[in-house]
Amino acid sequence: MLKTQIHIQFSTCMLALLLLVGCSSEQEPTSSDAKGMVDLVKIEMMPGGTVVRKRCANCHFLDKRMRKVGPSLMGIYMRAPSIADVPFEVWDEKSLAIWLKDPIGVKPKTAMAISGLRDPEELRQVIAYLKKI
Repeated sequence: MLKTQIHIQFSTCMLALLLLVGCSSEQEPTSSDAKGMVDLVKIEMMPGGTVVRKRCANCHFLDKRMRKVGPSLMGIYMRAPSIADVPFEVWDEKSLAIWLKDPIGVKPKTAMAISGLRDPEELRQVIAYLKKI
């Protein structure tokens, strides 16, 4: 019984320590997946983060490389599209602008069922945000 309690306490302490180390703002990212440590509070604080959270986060992960309804948006800028039949080689400013303005016009049977970003300022903010994550 005592051995089990000690093990639980040790495990709890180790988890707390790992969380503290992972949340330290003084550490520099050391791997290509370091972007995965971005928390949603930091996303909100980034330029365009509020718009992206409002317009994109329901269907896309912004802080980890996992799929929701749509693919993760982490590292999407200058990455090849992961969906078939999209006429772009990479997601650069031009292709993102075309896609985000009218995804259904670009790919009529897309699962991305939004009417598009019509506000030029929102579009600019989303693209600027996607360039940084």
